[in-house]
Amino acid sequence: MNKRVFLDQLEKLLQDLPKEVREDILYDYDEHFRVALEEGKREEEIAKSLGMPEEIVKEFMQGYLDEPQQNNKVNSLINNLGEIFQNFGGERKKHMIDQKEKYKVDDLKRIEIDSNSPLIKIHNFDGDEVMIHLHGEIESNFTKKIMLQTNLINGGLQISLIREIGLGFGIHREKLRLDLYLPNSYDQQLLITTTSGSVEAQELNLTEFSIDSSSGSLRLDYIRAKESRFKANSGSIKLKNYEGELEVVTHSGSIKVEAINATKATLTAKSGSIEIVKLNGEVVAETSSGSIKLESVKSLKTILKGSSGSIKINNLIGDLEGRTHSGSIKVESALTQNTYLKSISGKIQLTNFVGNLMGEVTSGSIIAEYKEFRNSINLTAVSGKIDLTLPKEAQFIINAKTTSGGIKTNFPITLTHASRRSMMGVVGNDENKINLETVSGSIKINQK
Repeated sequence: MNKRVFLDQLEKLLQDLPKEVREDILYDYDEHFRVALEEGKREEEIAKSLGMPEEIVKEFMQGYLDEPQQNNKVNSLINNLGEIFQNFGGERKKHMIDQKEKYKVDDLKRIEIDSNSPLIKIHNFDGDEVMIHLHGEIESNFTKKIMLQTNLINGGLQISLIREIGLGFGIHREKLRLDLYLPNSYDQQLLITTTSGSVEAQELNLTEFSIDSSSGSLRLDYIRAKESRFKANSGSIKLKNYEGELEVVTHSGSIKVEAINATKATLTAKSGSIEIVKLNGEVVAETSSGSIKLESVKSLKTILKGSSGSIKINNLIGDLEGRTHSGSIKVESALTQNTYLKSISGKIQLTNFVGNLMGEVTSGSIIAEYKEFRNSINLTAVSGKIDLTLPKEAQFIINAKTTSGGIKTNFPITLTHASRRSMMGVVGNDENKINLETVSGSIKINQK
């Protein structure tokens, strides 16, 4: 079921409601789709997670109807829904919010924000006071007030929102924003916890930066911190121009980092893709369900792990370890000392490659093309071919064998052993060693 079908069915079930109530409910579910689509989810996936429209209406009314009414939902539930809203929902009111607080920056060593819905924006400016500004509007029949609360305790500024809830249910809209203005001189801790709201920040220089979001995206640019941890349970994370130690985690959402200079960067996506562009530093990236893409990375060691999804690498300098259970591994233009690649089900392909190589694949082929060769190679394919291309001036000792498949080469090899299923020999000198083995698949060693 796509978005249009889902909303049409929901609207049909709600057709006997007052127009204002119907529009509010449809608006809420349209927002569910909008946010999830921004995170890269498909319409059918979103609709399935929301449930069937009939069940949504039934569950929504379950607490307000007695047993006979529940049993006669078609005839009585829909007809009585509007009356229930009028009797118990209360009148919907609009409140404008505009609250401000200021604190001297010299008094602060730590700033903590605990928010449960508005967009949070962090700004850097030339001043000597930390300024907090909550503004926007709410339209609700049960929320009476939303108030900004700040407390200064032992050099720590605590920022939170207090909600005064009245009697009512069902109708609530808000468009709020919490702006935090930090002076250029503030370089201490910034810790943010948000239940439902996105966070945007730029041009910060901190000792520690932490964001924990239950539902909302993170957009961060020009951040410098000794250490940072960014976590989103449901939402994407985009980070650009960062310097310092870094940890990024999403449970349901993608991760994209660009222009990163990190002593160590650890990126984990439980369900979502990871994209890394222009990074210097040690990298560990892992995803349970999603692809991993790297471009222009310089690292002492890059470790990539994927359960279900492909790994693509372009322009890498440094040691590499890549593993995936179900997906291909593709490497273009890599200069490494040691590389280890493993795929249970998927092809391994390398082009314009330099470095020692160890590769294993259970179901799939291994295709490797070297730019320069003065290394050792160990490749194993259980079900699939091995196709190795080396520069014509390459020198090596080779041991190749296959259980079911042929072995071919156009290098001038001095053979020490040869049969239909195996070959041993030397090209030039034996300084570089090549071991190739397949169970079911051919082996080719090509001269470039």
